[in-house]
Amino acid sequence: MLGQSSTLQTDKWNKLLEGVFLDPDGALPLHEQIRVALRKIILTSLSDGDVILPEMEMREILKVSKSTLRQALMALKDEGLIQRRSGVGTQVTKRQDRTIRQIAVIAPDYPSSVIDQQLLELDLYAQKSHISSKMIRFQRGDSWKELQTRLSFGPEEGGVVLIENPPRVTAELTRVLHEKGYRTVTSTYIDDYQGHFVGADEVASVRLGVQRLKELGHRRIALLVAEPEEYDVVKIRSHAFEESAREFGLSEASVLHCGVHSWESDIPVTLEGIQSLWESSRRPSAVFFVSDESAVAALGWLQKSGVSVPREVSLLSYDGTYLTTTCCPRLSTLIFPRNCYAKEMVDVLQKDFTGYQRRTFPAVVVERETTLQPPTLKPKI
Repeated sequence: MLGQSSTLQTDKWNKLLEGVFLDPDGALPLHEQIRVALRKIILTSLSDGDVILPEMEMREILKVSKSTLRQALMALKDEGLIQRRSGVGTQVTKRQDRTIRQIAVIAPDYPSSVIDQQLLELDLYAQKSHISSKMIRFQRGDSWKELQTRLSFGPEEGGVVLIENPPRVTAELTRVLHEKGYRTVTSTYIDDYQGHFVGADEVASVRLGVQRLKELGHRRIALLVAEPEEYDVVKIRSHAFEESAREFGLSEASVLHCGVHSWESDIPVTLEGIQSLWESSRRPSAVFFVSDESAVAALGWLQKSGVSVPREVSLLSYDGTYLTTTCCPRLSTLIFPRNCYAKEMVDVLQKDFTGYQRRTFPAVVVERETTLQPPTLKPKI
């Protein structure tokens, strides 16, 4: 229900609009620049039921034509942020909830079991909720303008989910989509991210994995990092491992950084990394991985090299996707509730919040066939 109306005085609107800079020669049309500016004012400075400045006065402040301002206001009305009421004027209608009819999921176009599983869970939840979902693959070098042409609905009809895109791509897409009026949510953790996030509690999950390996008796544990370290989440996992090792007194724990970058395959560097660890004079009794693809590749190398897993070395994977059950022996792993991710992402897209949401979920350890108590280790001669 609408709250009490309160007409904001012209001097207050002057203050609200003094930071608005309109560029007639800019990439965005004037009416779109006005829509973006007014949308920000509505969401950050106005309350439900507030009456906005009359069009004539707003045109005088912004120095734009009637048709230009009318286009901007019509777009805000279509988005459900304002509504004209007879005898009252144009009021803010900030709804706490809205029903979305469509979801676009933007994800990088390369093989990934994590992306596959998140897409599956989102699609299943969307079907259950009678929401249409569309997959948009983002390729290296694609621009937001190209992606925009593939969005088949307006901001008032649905939201956008960003999955596992490189951090710079995620931040830029979020900024552009917000300017267009779309609601977004991502599963990619980024420091100081200006948007909603739903994903793993990375620190708690890494600690859980280290703790379980310690409980099994492992002291010489290596974290093999074969994921792009441009991703803040990969840095967090590495740091969390080092902090957990210190907490549990694991002085022989180590981190091996393989040096892979965005859009590169992690398989070659994983094979080099596991060979380096195994041929080391202080080979680990357990290896903890930051992705399932990396763990599966390492398991294959160890088996081809005649190494018995887990009798000679234990392996613990991280993502808990279907890959961990398709190899032999089946990988012990952390598992995340990605079905909960899907539900929470849709919930975030349907509600208004003051500030950005950060919803995280811890993992659970599922022990299968690649973890045992460690063998008696001796320095390699």
